[in-house]
Amino acid sequence: MLYADLIRQRALRRRRIAARARGVLLAMALIGFGIAFGSGLKLPLPAALLHHATAPAQHLVQGPASHVRDGDTIEVRGIPIRIGNLDCAERDTDAGREATWRMVELVQHGPLLCRLAGRGSMDRKIGTCALPDGHDIGEILIAEGTCKRWSG
Repeated sequence: MLYADLIRQRALRRRRIAARARGVLLAMALIGFGIAFGSGLKLPLPAALLHHATAPAQHLVQGPASHVRDGDTIEVRGIPIRIGNLDCAERDTDAGREATWRMVELVQHGPLLCRLAGRGSMDRKIGTCALPDGHDIGEILIAEGTCKRWSG
């Protein structure tokens, strides 16, 4: 018997054992649930299963900003977020470059907490983001005069 055939046989044997083990675990889980429900025990269900029909109006995204596209668009955990209360100049203008750099400075202070409104604009989600100290990024840029408040 060739060495390669021996290796294949061992791998096949391991797959069979793993399949049997998965089957036994599944059977044990089903028996356990059957006993629990048969005895009247009420098990807590995850909130996602209880409320799957109604999606929340707001979603939270928390983490560091991985990319700043411009003065009013950042990416957190790979999700592009358009800061909904901001109206910044376009990036190819002097004011737009200033807004972009100010946004870069702000998001470097730690993880952000972003509340997404549930709607989108192009490939972005619309929402607001706060710094770790609770200050809203959009309100900071508006107060500094770097950007205007979105009125659309």
